[in-house]
Amino acid sequence: GVFRSIMLIESKKGTVRANHWHKTDSHIMPLISGKARYYEETQAGGLAVSILGPGDSVFTPSIVPHAMEFLEDTLMVVCAKNERDYDAYMADTVKLQIIV
Repeated sequence: GVFRSIMLIESKKGTVRANHWHKTDSHIMPLISGKARYYEETQAGGLAVSILGPGDSVFTPSIVPHAMEFLEDTLMVVCAKNERDYDAYMADTVKLQIIV
């Protein structure tokens, strides 16, 4: 597909990101360094959990609740289908407490 936004994101150990879902956006996130625990809500309402390290990537489609917990200082790339300016991102994002 076409990516309209590519970002380099640094997260510190212990940080939790996402805890949301996107109405139309989807993204792929390859990790360059570090380690993260990725949570994705399943269709049955449970949580699928994956541990990601350097070279691993995860694809998150639209409408799928997800969150990430960083187990080490981590550097990752986020390639998104939609523009990621603040207003467009906020209009497409629905916050949801998946993990604390």
